[in-house]
Amino acid sequence: MIPSGLLPEKDSLFITGMMGILFVITAFFLNKEAGILSLPLLFILGFYSYMKRLSVFTHFYLGMCLGFVPLAIEVALHQPISFDFILLGLGIMFWVGGFDILYSMQDMMFDQKKRLKSIPALLGNEKSLWISIFSFALSLICFIGFGFYLRLALFYYLGLLVILAIFISLSLSVYRLIKKGEQNLEAVVFSLNSWVGVVFLVFLCLDKFF
Repeated sequence: MIPSGLLPEKDSLFITGMMGILFVITAFFLNKEAGILSLPLLFILGFYSYMKRLSVFTHFYLGMCLGFVPLAIEVALHQPISFDFILLGLGIMFWVGGFDILYSMQDMMFDQKKRLKSIPALLGNEKSLWISIFSFALSLICFIGFGFYLRLALFYYLGLLVILAIFISLSLSVYRLIKKGEQNLEAVVFSLNSWVGVVFLVFLCLDKFF
């Protein structure tokens, strides 16, 4: 809304500031630790907007921000951070990082022109695709470790096989598109990637209840 002019910049800053204050206050209502940690967490989340000017690892910085979610839940529930949730957070980080690399391919020329940092802008689309595939593989390894650590059973690992199939389909679809010289990858990347979280949740619930 800001680039289109529908929301003035000063109004955006005001709304952002108010939401930040509300976020911190709400965190303190959960417990003292959540409230204190909400301050550096808010800074980390807000700093993401500047990462494309600083590092090509901005994709994994975004993944890290989302990977904090399971750890934040443990803090909110007043529980010590456990190794299994660290594995889950790492799995999310590598999954989102791999997805964001693919998504950034369509912005490669813009990033190069504006001197913004991204893996596609640095290495090109084909090499970036391989880094994305490697990131997806690391994600699955972390998810396997999460399941092993919690002693999850058949349904959970069947879900991971479905996620593997999604990753393969996503990577092959993007490969075909970049070979054709297509730049608009948003529809394919979003439509396939959006199923990963749904599949993970559904099969995890099946494993726990059946």
